[in-house]
Amino acid sequence: DAMGEALGCGGHIGQEQLAAIEKSVQQMWHTLPKNSKGRIERRSLRYLAHRYFNQKSALMIRGFEPSRPVNASGWGSDDILSQRVPSYVEGVLQSRHAEENGFDLKDAVYMVATIEELIFDSESALLEKVYKNQRKPTDRSLTHLGLGQVLEEYMVHWMVGDDEESLSIVLANKKLLEKSIPHWPQIVAFAEGQIKAMEFQRRHAPATNTRPSHNALSPRYSFDDAHKLVGGITNSFASFWDSECASMKASLIEMDTKHTG
Repeated sequence: DAMGEALGCGGHIGQEQLAAIEKSVQQMWHTLPKNSKGRIERRSLRYLAHRYFNQKSALMIRGFEPSRPVNASGWGSDDILSQRVPSYVEGVLQSRHAEENGFDLKDAVYMVATIEELIFDSESALLEKVYKNQRKPTDRSLTHLGLGQVLEEYMVHWMVGDDEESLSIVLANKKLLEKSIPHWPQIVAFAEGQIKAMEFQRRHAPATNTRPSHNALSPRYSFDDAHKLVGGITNSFASFWDSECASMKASLIEMDTKHTG
């Protein structure tokens, strides 16, 4: 268990989620080449992680790209692991034990779970930043309108990236924002749809979709609710974006009546 101790230090992923990840990667695991001890090398571990996230939500995790050179055995300074995983996790991965023995199925499961934990933490950090920017305390619930404002700014940060100057400019100018980010009205509608989906779940299963302190039928949303929504956005945005691009392409083809391209 090369990563068991690293993951065991805490986090939101429990045994149920680990079992689900193992079930998801098991078939892929059986197809990968093994060494004499029935373990895979680091390159195959990368491939497994890449395939898992690509199939689950079309996410491309930096450092796990299929275009990465075959002889790149280390993680590299730009990888998500070297940037975000605690040093002792990387130490385990780079250890002589892992180099000589390879990684077993549990190691692969813990690798995927660790990346999921990193994504979860990244979402939390960005969401907290947006709450702070909007002077919304994280311990107070939001109205539907307030949550919509949070998700809109979250999407801007998510799509523009870490360029603080560009972020401040587009956030201060809605017309410029609509020009700067393709399909922005559709993205806003997509985020709104996530809120409505949560409201629908609350109405139809209030006992399982709320905490004792929250009225299931009341349109109020906690920080945890907002985090659940941005997690859904992380997992579903790629398919939404693909459909938007396909729709735009179809519209352009319809406009091209002379088929000139």
